[in-house]
Amino acid sequence: MMKFENLIFDLPPDIKVMLLIYRVQGYNVVVFKKMVTRNDKIRIERIEERNDKLCVENIEARKLQIEDIEMKEGMRNPVCSNCGGPAALVEISIEERHLRIENARLTGAPS
Repeated sequence: MMKFENLIFDLPPDIKVMLLIYRVQGYNVVVFKKMVTRNDKIRIERIEERNDKLCVENIEARKLQIEDIEMKEGMRNPVCSNCGGPAALVEISIEERHLRIENARLTGAPS
């Protein structure tokens, strides 16, 4: 019986085909109706689970989009973490950066 039930679940949800298979196998209509009802419940549960997963994925994707927009805005208008004023983005070499850090350390100023 279980082997046959697995065969039914693999078939497309066409009631006539399932009924024909049941008749060929010698099952009665009551068993067929129970099987179809159970099959429909399982199909509905699977659809609901898939919809729930899609809803969660859409919410997460929207959060990521909002975060991305916020990051882009932050990159457009950088703010200095020390004074809160606009930050000047200047590319400096590693050597110059080390010199600035060393100068700040020697003068006692925060870097």
